[in-house]
Amino acid sequence: MADEVQENQNQMATTEDNGNLPSYLQDLPVKVDVLLGSVDLTVKELLSCGQGSVIDIGKKASDPFDLYVNNVLVARGEIVMMHDRLGLKIVEVVNKPEV
Repeated sequence: MADEVQENQNQMATTEDNGNLPSYLQDLPVKVDVLLGSVDLTVKELLSCGQGSVIDIGKKASDPFDLYVNNVLVARGEIVMMHDRLGLKIVEVVNKPEV
């Protein structure tokens, strides 16, 4: 499974223009997060949650999800299934990231 995910990542890396980055920059690690949603709760509401509780995060399954690189919004995408794992299919690249 992990090999298939790594293969998909390698394919993405070889098909995308790397912007002529020097090789020493291409291997720098970055933090990538996908935000599924967020909600404001009171402490009382949070404390009333337990095993089996469901918290509405305010997003429809069809809504785009945000992709952040080092806490900067860079793209939006759709959640997809990759065998038994979740992935993000990028549908929009943010032209000017919000810094």
